[in-house]
Amino acid sequence: MQPSLTERYRGALLGLACGDAVGTSVAFQPQGSFKPLTDMEGGGPLAGSSDPNTAGNGSLMRLAPMVLYCFPDRDRLLELSANSSRTTHAAPEALECCQLFAELIHNALQGARSRICLDSRGHA
Repeated sequence: MQPSLTERYRGALLGLACGDAVGTSVAFQPQGSFKPLTDMEGGGPLAGSSDPNTAGNGSLMRLAPMVLYCFPDRDRLLELSANSSRTTHAAPEALECCQLFAELIHNALQGARSRICLDSRGHA
């Protein structure tokens, strides 16, 4: 049985909250420089990073609610996902990544299987 659109919305927001809760403990630390997380702990920096290896992550992390707001209007979704990133991360790479991630979320909301979601622009 396919989940309803409301259940997909809830799943997107729950995933956003869980990812944020886990990620805050290791934000802005290089990969491999910390022990693997085994639970959710609070803490971590509150400001954005200028490190090119982390720049843009914030715009991706806050993207899901905007996608839910625009769904199912794909054209508006692409425009607003780039605009959403521009508020803090205006590098072309960040804009394009937000547009791609917005398409992935859009495809998932439509009920596409994960393999199809990942192939929204010919990327696998």
